[in-house]
Amino acid sequence: MAKEFYMSRSYLSKRFKAESNITLTDFILNRKTEEAKHLLRYTDKPLTAISLDLGFSSPGHFSRVFRKYVSMSPSDYRKKKYLKLTNYLQPTEYSPRMETDSTFLSRISLGLP
Repeated sequence: MAKEFYMSRSYLSKRFKAESNITLTDFILNRKTEEAKHLLRYTDKPLTAISLDLGFSSPGHFSRVFRKYVSMSPSDYRKKKYLKLTNYLQPTEYSPRMETDSTFLSRISLGLP
């Protein structure tokens, strides 16, 4: 990412922190965690596949990061939050979502694509 802005990694991190009051690493890991929550809730993808799709170095690292940001393990989150939507939606290849959970559920309940 730093190369795209023609900056060193350390300078980009300092600038990001100064502008947003959050570290770049925390921002990226938080976004990955939010996407993991979505995948855990709406798909039956294995945890290993989710961790690899999101670019984590290992399933163990994914679990540690997820626990840090959500205060529960990915498997516990799935047990509590998983919505079985197989009557409405067949999971396809991974693609980042562009809508909120409530919008998604509204579309599904109305039978919209």
